[in-house]
Amino acid sequence: MNLLLDPMASILAAVISIPQEQIHLILYLWKEGYRNPFIARYRKEWTGGLGEKELDELQELYEHQVDEANRKKELRSWACPEKAETVGLSEFFSRASVREIQSLGPLLKHLVESGTWISSPTQLHGLPTETGQLQSTSEGNPPLPHHPSPESWDRLAFSIARNLDLFRTLIDTACREGESLLSKVEGVSTLPARFTAWVGRSTPIARTPAEAVLLSLFAEEQNLGSWILKLPLYRLAAHIEEAYPELRRFEAGQEAAAKILNSHLLEPITLALKDKMLEQAQKEWIDLQSQSFQNLLIQTKGTCGKIAGIHPDFRSGCTVAVIDESGALCDQALLRPHESLKQREASRGYLAELIQRHGISLVAIGNGPAHQDMEALLAEAIDMLGRSASRPEQVVISEAGGISSQEKEPDGAVSQNPNVALALTVARRSQNPLAELVKTDPVLLVNSRILPPAGIEKLHKRLIRVLTSHVSSARIDLNKAPSSLLQYVCGLDKASARRLVEHRKTRGLFFSRMDLLEIPGFRGQVFEQAAGFLYLPDGDNPLDRTAIHPESYFIVEDLCGRLHASLETLLVHPEFLEYFEPEDFVTQELKVPTIRDIFAELAELSKSEMGQEHALGTTASREGNSIQAP
Repeated sequence: MNLLLDPMASILAAVISIPQEQIHLILYLWKEGYRNPFIARYRKEWTGGLGEKELDELQELYEHQVDEANRKKELRSWACPEKAETVGLSEFFSRASVREIQSLGPLLKHLVESGTWISSPTQLHGLPTETGQLQSTSEGNPPLPHHPSPESWDRLAFSIARNLDLFRTLIDTACREGESLLSKVEGVSTLPARFTAWVGRSTPIARTPAEAVLLSLFAEEQNLGSWILKLPLYRLAAHIEEAYPELRRFEAGQEAAAKILNSHLLEPITLALKDKMLEQAQKEWIDLQSQSFQNLLIQTKGTCGKIAGIHPDFRSGCTVAVIDESGALCDQALLRPHESLKQREASRGYLAELIQRHGISLVAIGNGPAHQDMEALLAEAIDMLGRSASRPEQVVISEAGGISSQEKEPDGAVSQNPNVALALTVARRSQNPLAELVKTDPVLLVNSRILPPAGIEKLHKRLIRVLTSHVSSARIDLNKAPSSLLQYVCGLDKASARRLVEHRKTRGLFFSRMDLLEIPGFRGQVFEQAAGFLYLPDGDNPLDRTAIHPESYFIVEDLCGRLHASLETLLVHPEFLEYFEPEDFVTQELKVPTIRDIFAELAELSKSEMGQEHALGTTASREGNSIQAP
């Protein structure tokens, strides 16, 4: 293994409490193309047992640090050419964050291009006095001239801002005491409804909600409004004068500090503050939408029997699609309960008859415009069935993302009627949320419209990780899963998932995980990552029904060899596992954590196998009794 040390590991180790050597190993796995579900489950020896969530958080931090380093390099090159850089500026660039360089960059660039920034050794720590000698201060801040000329105000302002401790204090004070305001641009008569709650309303910067920040930026970019920060100028000027008391020598009171603040530092402070607010708002919004997406994936459990999906709408009516246990459309209807009282009565009666005729076990109502009215109509229809009739369960399903890709394909009436396709999507999402939601771009399933492009990209990465995690934790049947679901299995993508399904169609069902190696392109890392997440409930090898990776099957073979028993015998007598400790099977590649997982999977498989045999035995016994009955 060629393990190159990554300098980013030391930066990450300083931020989080993970040993640097461990971070090096994780970075190596990422660079080799391994994904977090695989690393968390099958490479615990490398990660020290970090879970998938911790790995995801570490990877997001790593990507952020890499992005910051690249942006910092670009900004540094833009603001100050290498030949114009002094030791003092180098120190500034090494200490400053991307946000600080970005906000102060225009001022520095102006100084460099105009030639007013002199890079002589006498100015490494500040500006010269009239005699050419540097003036020090008791606080150790960069010194200032006694009588700055108009041409030196720019240098004076940057010398103050270059004191990053002071600049950060100004930002913190502005954040703590300032206010944020969204005002309407002159000439714009009305703003969209979502902006109404924030227009003309001042909120403390530190407590401005994420939605208000993102909408303010969006409105400003679309010329719909103006995002204004009202800063405590007097307090900021007082901070500058406190840090540089010598300003009083050539200006009365706070006038020099106020002049520097208003003419040179107010814009950088505002830019830095907005960037800080935006970064925090994006993080909060992405966290919120990520949680919302996770709730979508587990919004309801699959149910047996037929399901009625309803797309409720006031204008076009309420479309009903009935599906069977396989998800196939078996009936459809259009209810118009909002046109008249007579139509409502007819709709209620037909809905009750539909539920009774198909024996519907679940009614899934989309969260469309008329969903509350539809819930009331459903309650009335169920009451018509009587107390003795079987009553279906009821659930409200999100319609976010619209029609799934499968319903967009031509299939008779569905392709001609988008409302039927939407009702079908609602029904199938209630039947199998994960299998249905993977057909739609996850960004379309959440509220992403107010995020800037960079934020949408981050949100998309987060949602893909959430989706991959859910798919990986589910037991994906290798012989039944569609390509839309397989593409999110750890190690697979759209192309490999499509090849797998085509191989299954042409060559028949899989009977072993090792059969995956017959698919073109599945050798090496693709098989290594995906094999453990694909299950064969009816496969030849019982281990293919577990999360034990094929690379570890030899451990089970060794265990059975020491017991002088077959795997079937071990599954009947799981207590044999108690004769050994995980330490007894440690190898150079597999350590105690992985061996312990193998033991746990064997115990779980034994429980499952014994449960199935018990169920079959009970059924056989009942059948035998029924045959022998007189």
